[in-house]
Amino acid sequence: MTESSDEKLLDSLIQFQEKQRLEFSAHIENKSFPLNEASIEKSSTPLTSPTLRGGVYFSDTYVYKIKGIVSD
Repeated sequence: MTESSDEKLLDSLIQFQEKQRLEFSAHIENKSFPLNEASIEKSSTPLTSPTLRGGVYFSDTYVYKIKGIVSD
C-alpha cells in the first residue's frame, strides 16, 4: 500500500513536533480554544490487515491521534 499525501504530511508533522514545540487550536462553533500539551501520534490498531468494518467504514492497521488539553 502506498502512503497518501495526507499520511506524508502527518508523518512530517510528527517528526517536526519532536524537534520544535507546535501550537494548536480547536475551532468549535465559531470559537477558538488553544490546545495545551498537544501531540500527534501514529499508533497501531489490533487489526492485521486493512478491513471494511461492517460495510460502513474502512479501518487501517494504524491510526493518527492528536491529543491535547483544552482550557476555557
